Amino acid sequence: MLIMDNKQLYIEAIKKWGIESHLFTSIAKLAELQQAISKHYKYGIVYGKENVIESIAGVEIALEQLKLILSDNTPDLDNRIKKIKLEKLERLERMLGY
Repeated sequence: MLIMDNKQLYIEAIKKWGIESHLFTSIAKLAELQQAISKHYKYGIVYGKENVIESIAGVEIALEQLKLILSDNTPDLDNRIKKIKLEKLERLERMLGY
């Protein structure tokens, strides 16, 4: 059980290790996910899904921290992200013929 909420935890981590460290950690987490997916695809059940699932969790935390970092100088960040996601999903629908 966490003592503080996620946002406060991220703020404390950013204060302690700095923005640059979090940016490089985000890159590393994305690379770990890429590698986990690649190994799962190549080795299947032998490798298992757990590494992919663990990597997804790490990437989600890294993305939440990135959004927190970017929110300082990007007004209305969440709404901008939602709008862009909607546009991408609409494009996917069109590509699927809907």
